[in-house]
This record gives sequence, structure tokens and C-alpha cells, in this order.
Amino acid sequence: MGYALPSLRSRAAAPGLAPVASPGPAPLTAPEDVAAARLVVCDACEHNSNGHCRLFGCCQKSIATTVTLALSKCPAGKWPRWIPGR
Repeated sequence: MGYALPSLRSRAAAPGLAPVASPGPAPLTAPEDVAAARLVVCDACEHNSNGHCRLFGCCQKSIATTVTLALSKCPAGKWPRWIPGR
């Protein structure tokens, strides 16, 4: 039996994800070195399922996309949000 993704309702309420209400400015991206370090962690993570995080449960974004978003954070606590100047 395969793993089932969480429901749309639970994905919308997932920590680190903000629902998009309307088109707006482009999301803030993390520096390349931060995104690369996050990706190394995700590649070795037990929650990685073919490039998608089972904890995030978002079938629209791959891990490779999620790690580049500055305000994303790992739902397992393995990497924080990146905030400029901190």
C-alpha cells in the first residue's frame, strides 16, 4: 500500500505554507548557498518521497522549488526560514 498525500485542507494549513489569495509580488528567494544546503538535507531526509516532502504534503511544488523560497521552513525542523539580515 502506497503513501497517500494529506488532504487539500491539511496541506493548506501546513506550517511554512501560506495560501496564495491573488497574484502579487514574486516570493522572496533564499540565496543559492542556503537553498543548496537545504536541498542536501532534504535529499537525505526520510520524509523525501521522489522529490516531494511527505510532511509538507504539497503535490504542486517539488522539494527543489520549496528550498529556494526564503520563507519556507522544514516541517520536521531540519532547516529554518531564511530572513534577510539575520
